[in-house]
This record gives sequence, C-alpha cells and structure tokens, in this order.
Amino acid sequence: MQRLVEGCGVVLRQHGKDLAGCCPFHDDDSPSLVVTPAKKLWHCLGACGRGGGPVDWVMTAQGVSF
Repeated sequence: MQRLVEGCGVVLRQHGKDLAGCCPFHDDDSPSLVVTPAKKLWHCLGACGRGGGPVDWVMTAQGVSF
C-alpha cells in the first residue's frame, strides 16, 4: 500500500504504526491521509473522507470504476 500511494507522488512520513501524508484527492495543506501498511488500508481524515484498500486507491487515483 505504501508503494502504491508513494507512486502517485504522495510523500509519507511515519506517524506511530501508520504513515501520514497530504491527500492528493482534495486541496490539502496539512497531512490528512493516513495509510496503515499492516492492514493495507488508507483513509483521508480531511475534506474528501475517502478510503479503502489498494483497489479503491487505484480506482480513485485513475478515476475508473470496478
């Protein structure tokens, strides 16, 4: 999950057991994107509130449906 998110240009920093970075899906000035590598999940705590697993990330980043 970490490599997938970083592959989209998101800089992630360690935040406890999770990783945090700025969400690329909305205008984000402070890190609101949380990636949990152990569970292979991501969630935006900011304006868009999106989240899910690796397939959800690709669908959102690419703008495609399942």
